[in-house]
Amino acid sequence: MCLSVVLITLDQKKIILPRVKPVLQSFFLPVAYVINAPVATFHLLQDYFIAQYTLVHNQKNWQAEQLLLHAKLQELNTLKQQNLELQSLLKTAPIQAEQKYLLAQVISINTEAHVREILINQGSRAGIKIGQGVIAADGIVGQVIAVTPGSSRVILLSDPRSAIPVVNERTQENFIVIGSGNNQTLTLLDVPNNANLKIADVLLSSGIGGHYPSHYPVGTIATITNQAKTIDRVHITPAANFNRLHLALVVFIKDENSV
Repeated sequence: MCLSVVLITLDQKKIILPRVKPVLQSFFLPVAYVINAPVATFHLLQDYFIAQYTLVHNQKNWQAEQLLLHAKLQELNTLKQQNLELQSLLKTAPIQAEQKYLLAQVISINTEAHVREILINQGSRAGIKIGQGVIAADGIVGQVIAVTPGSSRVILLSDPRSAIPVVNERTQENFIVIGSGNNQTLTLLDVPNNANLKIADVLLSSGIGGHYPSHYPVGTIATITNQAKTIDRVHITPAANFNRLHLALVVFIKDENSV
């Protein structure tokens, strides 16, 4: 450092000859490079780590933004699906003069053991009572079995405790459909041997009992098992998809009114 100061002073006072100056510069240039190398290396490393930190930070922000956008897209897709389901539900509901309907959202599903129940977000404050029928866009869902001010518990047709009077659309014969404990299958109860049943026969609600609207889809006959020339069992594919319930209509019949 002292030598550098001396050389600068001599140069300013024109003491160093012009021919000597280039020689001295070429000699001291490597020395200056070696002296400045640690500082230059430090700045280089500093810039590198700053760049790395910025890159990692930006990458985390980008990933967070991607997750947020993905979540919003999923939300939009869900809303779109619910909107389509609502449109289908309102279009296919069997609107009759003596009936009113209340739209409800499914908030939970109970499928423990053979239990097949759902919980909807409408209750006694909306006028719902035990025994009211519940339908979906494609068929009958079940019946209200418990009510609180803000929610209701609905037993599905697939529950073994469930039973609904039906009529064969083709023959107009009356039967009783019961649950099997399986959301994919319903069963006919006590079928007489002379019953006129065929595969693909459509079973509709008969309206007997007043819980359900009449002539609304319950299911389609899938299999008929015969034993010793008698009808042993009839399996039915339910019209409603119990595994994909999001929206439903609670049925008000006769003097009952929805809010």
